[in-house]
Amino acid sequence: MRLETLTIHRRSSYEPNGGMLTATANFEGPGGKIEVELAPGFIVNVLTLIENDAALRAKRIAQGVKSAMNDAVGDSRLLEADKPLEIEGTS
Repeated sequence: MRLETLTIHRRSSYEPNGGMLTATANFEGPGGKIEVELAPGFIVNVLTLIENDAALRAKRIAQGVKSAMNDAVGDSRLLEADKPLEIEGTS
């Protein structure tokens, strides 16, 4: 069987246990389809994985921005230093 969908959603306020997160996994294979309701601990694990991945991606993006800004500052300094030499006694 292969995983078709993995869904985490918050129950509506009018549903039993309103406001709580629920998760289901749907599998399909030669023998048919099956839907499994997942435990609250699974939801916490998945959300923790998402949190860690998002933080890692944000750090990588920030590092890229930092490198780009350092390059821009370096280019700016090169432009400032790239002024024509003035020779004394000439105008």
